[in-house]
Amino acid sequence: MSDEKLIHVKMDYVDALESKKSLLNLEKELLELNEVAFNFSSLRIQELRAKVKFCQGIKNLSNSLMILKKNLPEGKVPRMMKEAKVASGEKSERIVKKTRDTRDIELQLRDIQEKLSSMQR
Repeated sequence: MSDEKLIHVKMDYVDALESKKSLLNLEKELLELNEVAFNFSSLRIQELRAKVKFCQGIKNLSNSLMILKKNLPEGKVPRMMKEAKVASGEKSERIVKKTRDTRDIELQLRDIQEKLSSMQR
């Protein structure tokens, strides 16, 4: 140690006190950040466990549905009924889409009408 050159820095009391406060505030913030990081990691672990549990529940439900589908008897529908059902299914889809569109338009018209009547009052 005698071979090393020592360097001394002169600071007045106020500067030293401010530096000490800044250092302590920095240390406090680092500890708070560490706590937040720890809380985040524990919450992330809980989230992943919940997701795994959810996926297992979905798989169990899917398996139960497959078993139920296998065990239930399949209905016998005559070929003519199947063909008629397919043809009517296409028509009914078109009708449903048209009624949805008209309902949406009717709702929008009602909203506009209500806004106009409220503006006139």
